Amino acid sequence: MATTQILPCGGINNVSVDSALQTQDITYVQDAVNVDVLPSGDILLRNSGSRVTETPYRFIWQSPLHGDVFGLHGADWVKINTVDWTHEILSSNIGTAPLYHSVINNKVIVATGSYIYVYDGSSAQRLSIDTPPMPFVTVIDGSLPVGNYQVAIAYMRGDVESAVSEIAFTELSSNGGLSITWSFAIDPTVTGVRIYLSHGEGVDLQLVETLPLDLYSYNVTAPPNLGRVPQFKNLSPMPTGKYLSVWQGRLWQASANIIRFSQALAYHLHDERHDFIQMPQAITFLEPVDGGIWVGQRDHVAFLQGTNPSDFVLIRKTHQAPIEGSAVRMAIETSEQISGAQMVVWLSSVGYVAGMPDGTIAPYQSKNLKDISAKLGNSVRFNKRIITTVS
Repeated sequence: MATTQILPCGGINNVSVDSALQTQDITYVQDAVNVDVLPSGDILLRNSGSRVTETPYRFIWQSPLHGDVFGLHGADWVKINTVDWTHEILSSNIGTAPLYHSVINNKVIVATGSYIYVYDGSSAQRLSIDTPPMPFVTVIDGSLPVGNYQVAIAYMRGDVESAVSEIAFTELSSNGGLSITWSFAIDPTVTGVRIYLSHGEGVDLQLVETLPLDLYSYNVTAPPNLGRVPQFKNLSPMPTGKYLSVWQGRLWQASANIIRFSQALAYHLHDERHDFIQMPQAITFLEPVDGGIWVGQRDHVAFLQGTNPSDFVLIRKTHQAPIEGSAVRMAIETSEQISGAQMVVWLSSVGYVAGMPDGTIAPYQSKNLKDISAKLGNSVRFNKRIITTVS
């Protein structure tokens, strides 16, 4: 029987014809299972794994801050102790949808199926604050001059302010006052309320007072000293979504074919009128780099070039379909690149493809691999390799 020398091995090549798999210097194979092919050309049997716990954790993620591990247990977001594989419940009854973690201001955030939560190392709470309902305003005795008044409120969580409520319009046909009443806040983290009022001419709202939430009412019987205009008028709480990331002072996420982003440096707020980008197809991954955002589509990958949403240029970069969810951001370690720069790597039908910070792509394995297919993927970097589980 004839034998073939396969060392040194260059890895898998299912593109070339059989006669081209072996050259003078190296040999390729059409398939390799449960082995690692080293850069030296040697082949090692891949180490087997073992089950570390019977607890059914899902969507496990390790924070780059202190190495803490988070995941989903049942319908609870948990912090996992990897020594004994016990856990601490951070937020309960969040649902069973996939989790998407990131880090913001040295805090861990997670997008669930219903809300975005933030963990500061001691406790977890929702990132956003509900927009309060329109206040109830009645006319009382006082010395406010005749005019058409506008009243609105915003909730406070410490120093963090919510979006402003709908405006209540009240007319004073003679001198009088205004009694402003607000409803109970369901969110237990809300601690106060800000009251905004216009002059009698009905012009812009301005700050009147910041009060404890449990007062529930406030009377304006004389012309007050009005302060600044509301910062967060016509905004909404930042919605949850897939592929959560932090970039250029904003939160970014995707739902269906829509990319949504937060207000700059106000991560809990979103402008439904302007803070979105509509893509041609459903989004299969979303990863920002220095020069823009790599966006996976059903049958190609696109690059949103630029650093400001108003300046983005959409560029179609490759016709190869990425495997949904397989993208991972990682540091570029070649000497030619700027230190600290990051690239995005995803798995496609022709192997791994790298998206660079300037929008160029490097299909490293396209000459050797084809016909890779999967519905979903999840990639991690481990021991100088990228490992992708597919289903």
